[in-house]
Amino acid sequence: MQPPCLGACGGSPAVLGASAHCHRPSTSRATIRCAARGGKASSRGKENVWSVDNERAAEQKGRSQKNHRGRRRPGGRSRAPPPPGSRKENDAGSRVLVSGAMLVEVETVLQTQESVLRPSWDTFASSLSGVWKGVGAVFSPITAEMEPVGLGSKQEYLYDCYTLSRIEKSYDSVHGTEIQRKTNWVQLNPHGEAEKQSASDDEWSHGISSGTVDLPAHEYFDLKKSDVLDEDVMIEEPGIVFFEDGSYSRGPLDIEIGEYDESKYFLSPTYQFEQSLVKGCHKRLRIVHTIEFNEGGANIQTVRVAVYEEKWASPANIHVEDITPVDVRPFSQRKRTKPSELTGPWKVYEVSATPIFSEKVKEIEGGAAFVYLCMETMKKRTLPESSVFFGEEEMLDMQDVTILWLPGGVTAYVDVDKDGILCIGVSWYSEEGINLVMERDYGTDGKLREVRTKTEIKRRLPIQCLLSLIVGEHGWTWTMVMPRGADAGSPALEDATKEECLQRLQNRIEVPYDSQNREHQEALKALWHASFPGTELLGLVSDQWKEMGWQGKDPSTDFRGGGFISLENLLYFAKNYPKSFEELLCKQNGDRALWEYPFAVAGVNITFMLIQMLDLQAAKPRSLIGAVFLNLLIENDRAFDILYCITFKLMDRKWLEMHATYMDFNTVIKSTRRQLERELLLEDIQQIEDMPSYGFLAR
Repeated sequence: MQPPCLGACGGSPAVLGASAHCHRPSTSRATIRCAARGGKASSRGKENVWSVDNERAAEQKGRSQKNHRGRRRPGGRSRAPPPPGSRKENDAGSRVLVSGAMLVEVETVLQTQESVLRPSWDTFASSLSGVWKGVGAVFSPITAEMEPVGLGSKQEYLYDCYTLSRIEKSYDSVHGTEIQRKTNWVQLNPHGEAEKQSASDDEWSHGISSGTVDLPAHEYFDLKKSDVLDEDVMIEEPGIVFFEDGSYSRGPLDIEIGEYDESKYFLSPTYQFEQSLVKGCHKRLRIVHTIEFNEGGANIQTVRVAVYEEKWASPANIHVEDITPVDVRPFSQRKRTKPSELTGPWKVYEVSATPIFSEKVKEIEGGAAFVYLCMETMKKRTLPESSVFFGEEEMLDMQDVTILWLPGGVTAYVDVDKDGILCIGVSWYSEEGINLVMERDYGTDGKLREVRTKTEIKRRLPIQCLLSLIVGEHGWTWTMVMPRGADAGSPALEDATKEECLQRLQNRIEVPYDSQNREHQEALKALWHASFPGTELLGLVSDQWKEMGWQGKDPSTDFRGGGFISLENLLYFAKNYPKSFEELLCKQNGDRALWEYPFAVAGVNITFMLIQMLDLQAAKPRSLIGAVFLNLLIENDRAFDILYCITFKLMDRKWLEMHATYMDFNTVIKSTRRQLERELLLEDIQQIEDMPSYGFLAR
């Protein structure tokens, strides 16, 4: 059920079956030889891209620079080099397109491996569901240059496409929960890559001197009536590894390899490996590698690399007019990531999934069960040994080509290390210094070995750093966001200010609810009158309280988990966002289940969840999320109460999207927490009101 690769294995017939009188570009294939049949790897085998250990890194540092030879294109034809006067290998404007592997050394292990819970398929399906608008392109696995995705009305090549994907969760009696995807697309842009146009003015450019091209916007096209790119059904199949934020790695559990039989030279198993990364819960990157395994798996050819970037537009079950602007630019209009941007020290949080192969597991699971582990390290990445610039005369030896540096902060790689381990990976870098990574490893026996997802945060000098706070071992160490034009010598906030902000909130958290405390009694009465104005309260112990969603007639028994602050949160919500409060209290929106969540008890649980998520009972923040939130708390001492309101509204939206019932409450809360964590780490979150979900609240 693997989806077709854009412009390679499906989609527009203009790409696959061009007219006879049209010139069709030769197919690019990157070839790697490996010991996939159990033999020794080729002497030109390379290191794993992001996961090279210190010993291998030391070996690579000592290795002398190799002499490179001109690379021949498939079919026996080679591209003539550009004139010497137009070579740009030393120009600042040159673009690195492909390179060898980068060296990664582990500096410190911050947290050793420990087990984590297996993600929920239903939660994953809910995170994936919705209408997604995006862009797509295909790239050569040899040169990393953009390749045509189709032909225009004048038989010209088109290099970009807009996509509209509708992803819905459904139920099948055989497979259980399924994820159905239908993608429509339109092709555009006969000019090619804008950065290439501005980087070169020789005969190899597209004849356009400007750096960008004025392309029609996404909204210009009616994609609902356009051609279908693909239709796919995703089930909990043996080869898929998924995470609850909607990211996943999808491919075969076993690659068909074995002894090479020359009489069956025409048999070349071809697989698609689809990997998706999620940024900030509403943006995702999806890359499809199409790879051919020849000679029993010893000869690996990457046929095509397709890249999509999409933004969540609306729920799949709610009709929204297609007028919302899409702030995702076509790949041709973006700059490529520079290798220097990925160098230096990184703090890496990694979650790995390792399959367990056994007959018993196969009988029970229908494939392989996965063990999920997490760890945290400090790593240092250094520049690749060699790279190819656009316009450079000497082409890199194909055995050294590992990383494709693509537009939009994307890097893709297919690599075989000296032990014969095949790694298929993708990373997505953003300017705020966060790099998301997904890697998929196969052993020499062709079996899936491991899948890793990583969140890497770049350590920078204080003036550059976007991490708001890093708590040192012996005290508070601050790095500040410096706006443009700000004085680099501006003083940091005093330690006392930081500790005071946190201490005030902790003092509130430590107060238990006391049914004999007059102040607490008055607060409870105020909550009733804010919830049901005009309705007389018969007493602090009354069956009336059940109408608000307390478990019994005495609400004081439900405050044990949240304390008095949970009552303060509910009261703040009722007074400051009365419209949203009433909508949730009375369950006014959406198609509700017969057995709904109890409003008040849910509110207490949300308070408890936020305290745990932000690690607010610790003397100092011990997590990135806690550190980020403390910055927001300094800006607004009511940040926790506002975050509570955001969370309650977001939880209810998740509840409706998942068609949840009372028994699904914990699953919904977990999904809500993950989205909050992603939003808090978004760029440009300077105050709590900058969170995307804040827009759900209504006064």
